[in-house]
Amino acid sequence: EDVLLYVAAVTDDATFTPPPGMTELTDREETRRTLTPALELAPSSGPTGTRSGTSTADGVWAAALISITAPVE
Repeated sequence: EDVLLYVAAVTDDATFTPPPGMTELTDREETRRTLTPALELAPSSGPTGTRSGTSTADGVWAAALISITAPVE
């Protein structure tokens, strides 16, 4: 199966809520910086649709949604 990886970071102490349907792995906080990864199994390729996560902080932020495809044997 393919995997969708969501990664978000903010320059503040915060907690994240990942996009619906994704499993959050952790909120990693270090001195006014927070990083969170989340995963979702994706049974087939194609558009993911609109995805939106939230943060409790208003700092400078970045986020990415990455599709990881299993090798075909």
